[in-house]
Amino acid sequence: MDLNLSHIYQTILAKAIRSIIVVEVRDTRRGNMRETHYNSLLLQKEKNNIYIKNHQQNSDIDGLAQWLNDDNQKTTEIIIVINTDNVLNRITEYLADTSEAIQKALPGTNADDFVGNIFISDKTKGLLSIARKNHIAQTCSDLNSFLPRVIKVGLGPGAVLFTHAAIFDHSGDFQIDIKNYSFLFQNDILNDFKIINNDANRPVDESLITIGNEKIPDVIFIPFSYGVYYMASPIDCPGIFIPEINANHETFNFAKTGKVVSYFSAAFLLVLLIISSTLFTTYSQKHEQLSSKYLSAKERLANRRMKKENETKQQSILQNAGITKTSNITFVSDQITGNLPDNIYLRKMFIHPINMRSINENTSFHLDKIIIEGNCYTSNELNNWVDLLRQQSWITQVKINEYKQPNGSDIGAFVIEIQKSYL
Repeated sequence: MDLNLSHIYQTILAKAIRSIIVVEVRDTRRGNMRETHYNSLLLQKEKNNIYIKNHQQNSDIDGLAQWLNDDNQKTTEIIIVINTDNVLNRITEYLADTSEAIQKALPGTNADDFVGNIFISDKTKGLLSIARKNHIAQTCSDLNSFLPRVIKVGLGPGAVLFTHAAIFDHSGDFQIDIKNYSFLFQNDILNDFKIINNDANRPVDESLITIGNEKIPDVIFIPFSYGVYYMASPIDCPGIFIPEINANHETFNFAKTGKVVSYFSAAFLLVLLIISSTLFTTYSQKHEQLSSKYLSAKERLANRRMKKENETKQQSILQNAGITKTSNITFVSDQITGNLPDNIYLRKMFIHPINMRSINENTSFHLDKIIIEGNCYTSNELNNWVDLLRQQSWITQVKINEYKQPNGSDIGAFVIEIQKSYL
């Protein structure tokens, strides 16, 4: 059964707890017979709503244990509300010290023999519920199998003071009867409280409480109110102190927290491993790309430096040799080609050729030589041009190094060497 209570409580819920089981231990009398019943419900919180996810009534402890150990709720924490005949309820002055309130309610008794809790009605008044410690110990002993999950034990029906105003329509004086309890309110403040006879034969409709559009059995209204108080109230829910339950609860919480921490740690490590692996792969690829670019850039830079060094070296050699002077080279070129006969064809001209003997040492040039390669049809044509060159004042010698003409019909090829004076 899902019961939407958003119309009851729309404030931001004060506690982080998401679900809670509340078990009310109640005595029911039929004549002289007294029976113990267990009214239980599972409350769940989602955003600003509290839902009744499940509820059950049991007349024996075995049925209750089976319900509590259901797979869907076997790890949910439990609140016990004791409303047996051993619990005394009365309206009293509100006192922060429960022991003082017990002493005033039961004068002449030893307050240390009792436990109790007070639910506030207003700043000066509250509903005090008291029970002897040995009676509470006996009840807890009956519930021993699931006590490690119990986080709080409360007494009495006082939690109704927290939920009544939101659920019941009222104005001025009004009375609320819930099972065998009767609450009389005046101006929304508890004015009277009493025990009424439990009539097991009353009509079914009279044993239901309407909440919005839903109806729930009134026997679970007190545990419902206690659970809502615990989950929604910004202040701590009243209860009694039992050392054994507090110790068990700490152990249960430690085990539960340890399991959560283990799961969280495993999940965190897995996520961290995935992120690390992804980052490693990404950065490895990036590193390879950058390394490749770096090596390529380094190689280009080295080649550029080498080329620059060679150019500088060659420029230095040419400058030291004096062959970079434009006027010198231009003069020689003009003088040779200026009187070139039409039947002489030049292919190559080496002005200041390299001294081949110095090629592996410090490179040097023949500054007084010119090598010319060309073609002509007859040796006479070549000889006539050589004679013209010898007439130049700046030429000291002209020598035909090579002349080849396989037959008279082919054009001949020649190589001549000119020795010149320094200009």
